[in-house]
Amino acid sequence: MIETSTTHFTPEEATRLLPGLSQYLDRITHLKSEMATKAALFRALPPAGIRSQKGQEAERRRLSEDLDSQLDRLNEELNGIEALGCHPRDLDHGQVDFLATVAGVEAFLCWTEGEAEVGFWHPRDQGCESRRPLPFRDFEDPSVADPVVVGSSTGSGR
Repeated sequence: MIETSTTHFTPEEATRLLPGLSQYLDRITHLKSEMATKAALFRALPPAGIRSQKGQEAERRRLSEDLDSQLDRLNEELNGIEALGCHPRDLDHGQVDFLATVAGVEAFLCWTEGEAEVGFWHPRDQGCESRRPLPFRDFEDPSVADPVVVGSSTGSGR
């Protein structure tokens, strides 16, 4: 997904979005499950034109149309998450990032579905696998200051 939002969040602002994000992710999970079922049914049909019967052609057409419709709905849900200023990362694990400023440097706050609050961050050039707790202290490198996470100077997140 292309990062288009430049909205910066504080952990508190991002945490306030979690109930709505959870609803989006629940709908996405349901859609992905339905799509996987229909895709399996579609693959089980014989290829078009090879000894297929009229009923099978109709079923192939119906499944294809259903999958197209569900893909459109999935994209709408993703667009809804992005409209909040969030960056969906891993839909299988429900991971979402929020742009923030950590110690004067752009970074991402990181949340995984099921967590009660946004309590982690990671550098912008790294993924959620490198996430660190907020507030963080890097005890392995004492030269790293104890940063403060701040919102944007032009206003807070949505």
